[in-house]
Amino acid sequence: INHDRFHFVCGDVKSRVDIEVLKNTIKEIQSELKLEGSLACLINSFAATDFKYKHQDVPVGLSERDWMLWGWQNYPDDDFLNQYEVNVLGIHRILTILYDCYEKSENCSIVNFSSQYARRNLNQTLFINLGKFTFKPPAYSASKAAIENYTEYLSQLFKNTGIRVNTIAPGVVDTGQSDAFKERYSRETNTGRLMKSSEIIGAIEFLTSEHSTYMNGACLTLDGGWSIK
Repeated sequence: INHDRFHFVCGDVKSRVDIEVLKNTIKEIQSELKLEGSLACLINSFAATDFKYKHQDVPVGLSERDWMLWGWQNYPDDDFLNQYEVNVLGIHRILTILYDCYEKSENCSIVNFSSQYARRNLNQTLFINLGKFTFKPPAYSASKAAIENYTEYLSQLFKNTGIRVNTIAPGVVDTGQSDAFKERYSRETNTGRLMKSSEIIGAIEFLTSEHSTYMNGACLTLDGGWSIK
């Protein structure tokens, strides 16, 4: 994504080395440019959000409820912990390491990413018969809900410092999913479609601009009406 106001950096949130490199990069430009904000956008948090099995691993003839129970019961502990390390500890790690940069900035805006699934559980049947067994695991929703709580915690922690912390809770972005999934998901929104990537950028622009300077500790829902349908 190219944008004149934002620099997008890809790295491993599990690696303190990667984050230290980012910190040094920020310090190099901070003498010339004020750091307007930091987007804790954990791109690699998408890597483990779907729990997938080979077809031969899935018992045959399961009812819808038993299908979901089977996925829940067979969800590995390591995958559960990985979700939390990426989605929650990853944000914590970034913010603690980069704190010196925030502290030296005026009117810094930190934007975390939650999810539409943080407050309302998803419909697992969206993923049935899409060519593979895909189960959206419990750790995803739980970890994203934790981010909203952690954002409120940070807002209190940084009160009266000029540092604002908010969250975006996005719906599903159109990234080339199957037509079957797009049709199913679109029926569950009031907008009737998936979100465009440019629409997330618009929300980021708002939360890092002077137009949102009184928003602090808030969550901006961006799901096309999915959560109220």
